[in-house]
Parts: sequence; structure tokens; C-alpha cells
Amino acid sequence: SKVSVLALCPGPVATEFGEVAQATKNGLPGIEANQCVREALRGIQRRKDVIAPSFAMKFMRFLLKIVPTKWVLAISYRVQQTKN
Repeated sequence: SKVSVLALCPGPVATEFGEVAQATKNGLPGIEANQCVREALRGIQRRKDVIAPSFAMKFMRFLLKIVPTKWVLAISYRVQQTKN
């Protein structure tokens, strides 16, 4: 088929969205948008199923394979609660 499906998992991306939403900068630092695009295009060319453009997201994907889901959900919940 000429149709392919992929998942882009960039995590936080540094854009003006946080300022407009008046969100505080807690959690992981955002990657630059141009880095996200470059990595996404590279992943598309390599026919990847999942593209994680930053080291932090690659590390998170690794952790998800070895850490119980319940722990990951609890940590994610705490991180999200610290934001406005």
C-alpha cells in the first residue's frame, strides 16, 4: 500500500503556545520546532513506525518497556499537576 502510518512522539516542543496558554515551564524542557521537524522527516524517510525526536522521549520509550504502567501513569499525573 502507498499509505503508511506513524506516530510522532515529540514531547514538549518550544513554541509560543505555553505563553499564550499562560502555562508555567515545569517538567521537561521543550525541543526546538525545527529539530522536531528534521527528526520527523528523517523518520519518515527511514519508514519508522514511531518517531521520538528528543533524547528525553527516546529514554521515556525505553522506560515504558521496563517500568510498570501504573508507575508511569502516576509520575505523568504528578508532572501534569504541577502545571497551571
